[in-house]
Amino acid sequence: MQKTAYGSWLFPVGISKAPAGLGIRLPAQMLRIMRMLSFLLFVAFLSVKAEGVAQNVSINGKELTLKQVFASVEKQTGYVVFLNQDMFDEISRKVSLQVKDMPVPSLLDLLFRERPIEYIIQGKTIILSTRIIPVAKAPGLVLFAPPKPVRGKVTDENGQALAGASISVKNAKTVGITEADGSFSVNVDEGDVIVISYVEHESKEIKITAAMISSGMISVSLNKALAELNEVKVNAGYYTVKARERTGSISKVSTKTIEQQPVTNPLSALAGRVPGLEIVQASGQVGAGFKVQIRGQNSISSGNNPLMIIDGVPFPLESIGSSQVSLHLVSGVGIGAISPMNSINPQDIESIEVLKDADATAIYGSRGSNGVILITTKKGTGGKTKYEVGYSAGFSKISRRTKLMNTEQYLQMRREAFANEGKTPGAADPDVNGTWGDTKNTDWQKELAGNTARRSRYYASISGGTDRTRLLLKGTYERETTVFPGNLKYGRGSGLVNINHRSTDNKFSINFSAMYSSDNNNAIAVDLYRYALSLPPNTPDLLLPDGSLNWDLGSRENPLRNLNQRYESHAKSLNTNATIEYKFLENLTAKVSAGYSDYRLDEQRIFPYTLLFNPGLNPSSASSSTYANISNRGNWNFEPQLNFGKDFGRSRIELLAGMSFQKSITSGTTRSAIGFPSDYLIYDFKAALTSSIYSADDIKYAYSAGFGRINYNYDGKYILNLTARRDASSRFGPENRSANFAAIGGAWIFSREKFIDRLLPFLNFGKLRASYGTTGNDQIADYSYLSVYASGQEKYQTGTGLGPVRFENPVLGWEENKKLEIALELGLFNDRITTSVAWFRNRSGNQLLSYPLPSITGFNNVLQNIGALIENSGWEFELNTINIDKKNIKWRTYLNASIPRNKLLSYPDLAYSTNASKYIVGQPLDILRLYEFTGIDFNTGLYTFKDVNKDGVYNIVDRTQVGRLGTLFTGGMGNQFTFKNWSFDFFFQYVQQNKRFVSAYTGVIGNMSNLPEVLTDRSIPGAKTGTYQRAGIIAYSPAVLTANTMSYSSTLSPVSANYVKLRNLSLAYSIPELGKSSIGCKLFLQGQNLLTISRYPGADPETEFNYLPTLRTITFGASLIF
Repeated sequence: MQKTAYGSWLFPVGISKAPAGLGIRLPAQMLRIMRMLSFLLFVAFLSVKAEGVAQNVSINGKELTLKQVFASVEKQTGYVVFLNQDMFDEISRKVSLQVKDMPVPSLLDLLFRERPIEYIIQGKTIILSTRIIPVAKAPGLVLFAPPKPVRGKVTDENGQALAGASISVKNAKTVGITEADGSFSVNVDEGDVIVISYVEHESKEIKITAAMISSGMISVSLNKALAELNEVKVNAGYYTVKARERTGSISKVSTKTIEQQPVTNPLSALAGRVPGLEIVQASGQVGAGFKVQIRGQNSISSGNNPLMIIDGVPFPLESIGSSQVSLHLVSGVGIGAISPMNSINPQDIESIEVLKDADATAIYGSRGSNGVILITTKKGTGGKTKYEVGYSAGFSKISRRTKLMNTEQYLQMRREAFANEGKTPGAADPDVNGTWGDTKNTDWQKELAGNTARRSRYYASISGGTDRTRLLLKGTYERETTVFPGNLKYGRGSGLVNINHRSTDNKFSINFSAMYSSDNNNAIAVDLYRYALSLPPNTPDLLLPDGSLNWDLGSRENPLRNLNQRYESHAKSLNTNATIEYKFLENLTAKVSAGYSDYRLDEQRIFPYTLLFNPGLNPSSASSSTYANISNRGNWNFEPQLNFGKDFGRSRIELLAGMSFQKSITSGTTRSAIGFPSDYLIYDFKAALTSSIYSADDIKYAYSAGFGRINYNYDGKYILNLTARRDASSRFGPENRSANFAAIGGAWIFSREKFIDRLLPFLNFGKLRASYGTTGNDQIADYSYLSVYASGQEKYQTGTGLGPVRFENPVLGWEENKKLEIALELGLFNDRITTSVAWFRNRSGNQLLSYPLPSITGFNNVLQNIGALIENSGWEFELNTINIDKKNIKWRTYLNASIPRNKLLSYPDLAYSTNASKYIVGQPLDILRLYEFTGIDFNTGLYTFKDVNKDGVYNIVDRTQVGRLGTLFTGGMGNQFTFKNWSFDFFFQYVQQNKRFVSAYTGVIGNMSNLPEVLTDRSIPGAKTGTYQRAGIIAYSPAVLTANTMSYSSTLSPVSANYVKLRNLSLAYSIPELGKSSIGCKLFLQGQNLLTISRYPGADPETEFNYLPTLRTITFGASLIF
């Protein structure tokens, strides 16, 4: 948006982009219109005028203030007006004008003909000042000493040069602006006061001293204005809106927040930062997936991922990796295969917006049911060409370990187990029969996952251009090793190109962005952390003195053998987008956006039999196997739209109408091969004795929509926003292929009411907003409405037969999500305190679920819409405070919190469905139906449970208790400190949640497997003590296994897994200039996952028990800007 600047204040005069609905079908006349539109845009591109051509304006109105006139000039020409605050009375005076196609200088001459104002035009900047009448003096009489020249440089609080900052001498006519590098020169006398101002920054006055004149140099740093939120814009996808005038729920994470975090996946940078956004990392391994949910689970069986859009191009979060190949990345939270978001470099991101409510997401229709995440990449800056190079290095280690039994505790447990069964250890029990001894006490977490992972990052960028054309080129290369043994590493190279251009008359603009990355992941195909948890502490060394594997471990396998079971992946990602805009009329703009993304993955896992088993057993490569997956996903989208905006007195209306077309093609083949002449040939499928295709897919997805938006703003106080969309998706049959979605949002900025000013003078901003609307969900398998046949192993004559695998349902319909939100936003004491409170309720119905079928049909079930209704509701809070705001020291605090609630409101015929044992109406979706744990029978030492119907059989009827898993509360707290050139930031995340008890993953107490130390508090038959059941041996006592298994599904299972994490810490020092050079430098130290406080008995309450915990990372680095 363009802005007219008056001193240190901003007055928006631009037109925000806005959306209005169209149909889906494309009649012939629409095609002709689109062709004509494309032709006009092409002609406009060829006719862009050269810089410096005179520009004319047309203004017709009565009783117009100069402020209104300048706003109209800026809209038509792009000229920005600067003036001193002491001229406000002049610009408030009114004039009547009727001019047509008048050059700007002629208009200014006309306006100031009888006023004490003069002007200077520099490029696209108009500088106004008070006309000074020269004082007559006698010949030869010197009234004042001649002023002295003083040079200076203006930067922001981060040391970045500010081009175009206004420089004026108080009570004088001297006015100027800074150059592209922030430099300026002004003639002053001692005692003069120069005023420096810049848009969205606090103005600064500097009194000239003799020392300043003597040195001839001044350095000035401007800070962001406290009330900057007035002009901060947020990206709503198809349009932008001022943060204070938005009617929807949109949260923004800035580039500063992202850059401070040493992460490889941008999703990691969002953890805890946005209320209502849940980010769960599957494991600490590079490439592992993430669970991403906005405001809870809306669908029982369909997708719950939000829509991800990068620079206007949809970027699916679903992995195209195969869980058969990337087994090590599959976790217990249902996240599997390599994450495609790993191909996005977080350091290339300018901002991330999270859209949550109906007002913000309904314009995305079916794709916005689960929320929308918009990623905007960095763009070039105008002015002198800026070069930046940087390097960072660091290391990572496991952030937290499980406290396991030591050798003494472990052997006591094992001996108890045999004693309780009345047995003695045999030859197959070397850990307790004396073979391994009782003195060795190895910390296998340290041995198998305790290495220090090294990481480094190199980057360079070029940015610059004019106020018309800007360019950014950036390249990054990073690599890191692993905490596991072996020479395993991950590397990624990425590049970013951004080009922006607009014509001299501001009618035409074009933006192009391209992001490419290539990463290689050389990893172990097994997560060794599960072995680190279970290996007995007195196990002999895994390596013999000669460095070979020790195979003499009894019944235990040597986990280091898995270093030969490799996983390699090569991923390439391309994301491009071009946007063309042309202003046909003063209030009408046409826009066309076209994008393409391509993601390719080549991954392979090998199982070399001869290297994985004891050579004494003569393993043969005839049993070796390999799995490979080659997949790619191409996606293009095309979106034309029209924007209209016009002021009518105190009212403003904005209209948007557009269409969206998207097509995605996903193809992939997963193959397996068994039997090789030699393991040296294991990567060559041609050498295999047997090879087969595990899966082969070629899936096409098409989507089209028409959308619209109407936004009405009266006097900046009352705002109404209407959005609508009609979607068509290829995932549904012809009868239900299209659906309509709409939303209404409203806001009352009550702080602009006069009575609020009078009654609550400390309240500078107050807004009450509400929204209601519908969105849809089409995240189901493609072709679900059709009968599906697949080839099998059965032979028919000389060929392979086809068999039905899915029953058709041509009337499949959309899931529908109805969203309601009410929110209050406040700014107190000139925005030193800003806060918001929001209550939301989302109800998702018409669920797509499997319905059981009689066996006579030949199918077990069919996918159909069932009237199950899910409700997600809750509260979200945000608080920002400016605690200290002095010249050299600043302190800001940020707090957020979410209280989510989930409930199944209805489910017709639940008792007869396949989900009868899983869900309960009136309860959350993430519940467990549990046996009631009644304590320990101290005679047997085993767990006991309530037999509800007293039939002597434990089944679903006896699971009358309900336990909830998942998230109950989340919060985050961040602080930012700056002292002169120093900055210090840290962020804590708090999560209240429940998880299954660790015994659900560790097995029976007493087996040849180490366990968490908490299980030392176990019962001993005959003694009435102990929290957990006695130790036992499964082979001798099936009852031990039965009781232990039932405990997983009892009230003993859910436990608190609350935690507080020091998620991020950053310390930086900026040097605006090194010596007398123009080179700026920044030194920084960053940390991620530095501290975890939790009573959870596992290693990391964020990840699942058996998987590698998140890593504690510390990096340090430097960047040079010149």
